Amino acid sequence: MINSEDLFASAEKNAAREREAKIAEASAIVNQAGRDVCVECECQIPAARREAAPFAVRCVECQNLHKSERKSR
Repeated sequence: MINSEDLFASAEKNAAREREAKIAEASAIVNQAGRDVCVECECQIPAARREAAPFAVRCVECQNLHKSERKSR
């Protein structure tokens, strides 16, 4: 029979694995190289945006649209 301590330990291990996976995913996104041209509209990404977010692949306008589309899903 599984006791509450075993269930708690198992839940902690699962939470730690999920947390580590999310951290690794976020780290990969931040460390990826950005682009000079937006992947959506193909306009030049301004230098200030590239400095502030070197991993950016979209211009500010397209990124805002992308975020709002993701939220509406």
